[in-house]
Amino acid sequence: MCYTGSMAFSNDSSLILLTYKGKILLMLFENDPLIFNSPYLIKNHTWKFIGGTKGAHDSFRDSIVKKVRRITGVNLSEINVLSTIVSGKEKTYLYHAKLSDEQVNNIERGEGHLLQFFSFKELETLPLSDTTKLFISKNRDFMEKIYNKPALDISN
Repeated sequence: MCYTGSMAFSNDSSLILLTYKGKILLMLFENDPLIFNSPYLIKNHTWKFIGGTKGAHDSFRDSIVKKVRRITGVNLSEINVLSTIVSGKEKTYLYHAKLSDEQVNNIERGEGHLLQFFSFKELETLPLSDTTKLFISKNRDFMEKIYNKPALDISN
């Protein structure tokens, strides 16, 4: 648990919206036993943004950059904080980064999970994690600005 002089949260985590040419990168865990035994497992077979908890000696930014590197092999140089979501004793930091052609061409897909790009339209048909739905709902204005069209209402 992290104490920063203000309210302490026991389950701080980060998520990142990775975009490339109007599409969104999502992840689906297949059969990683370490993931399925994790207290942060949301549901089997739901698509979600890459995310995770903060390392003991890392900032939230550094933790999400390391997580993206571990899952995709991609080094992110620039990420932006979009917002935070506080729910009970959990605080989630929401980030965004645009991927370049080179980064996308060098994505390494590890064993145990799938990585795939989807359009906004395709999101309507996907089973999404609750956290991913909340991320989209919380950042509707930002997402509409990126894609110049109304963001989906998938909060239900």
